[in-house]
Amino acid sequence: MRTGSGLRVNGGPRTSRPTPPGRAAPWEASGQRRSRRRWRTGSRRRRKVCARSRPPDCERGSGTVLAIGLVAALALSLLALATVGAALAAHQQAVTAADLSALAGAQSLIDGQSLEQACQAADQVSRASGAALAQCGRSPPDRLAVTCRKEVDLPMLGRRIASASAVAGPP
Repeated sequence: MRTGSGLRVNGGPRTSRPTPPGRAAPWEASGQRRSRRRWRTGSRRRRKVCARSRPPDCERGSGTVLAIGLVAALALSLLALATVGAALAAHQQAVTAADLSALAGAQSLIDGQSLEQACQAADQVSRASGAALAQCGRSPPDRLAVTCRKEVDLPMLGRRIASASAVAGPP
């Protein structure tokens, strides 16, 4: 039996309101014990500590976790963008070096120099452009084909090589 005094009766949990006669308390019907409510201190209002149910107070601090996740995603996106930008810049430098080297070598061939001298001129121009001459040779009989390579250090991918080819000669 329960009384409205808030005292324990027969070892059961405290109650502030009496249970109607002939009816068991909800926690007694299922065989479960009622959990005690815990209270935080230090504020004017009493707030429940999160238990099984999740009142709005239990989600305090979730904005901080969300903000940290967004900052991490932004940082990874910027790193990926920097990697792609560095790769595109290195490729463009290799293309420019190949074009200039092919033009310098083709001009040497037009001036009557040998293929070896034309390739030396193309190598000088490619080194001045910041790339290395990988291949040099005649394509059709009166044109010069060159391939230039440029090394680049990419974030998270390491050292990579960008290469480009060009052909130049009289029309």
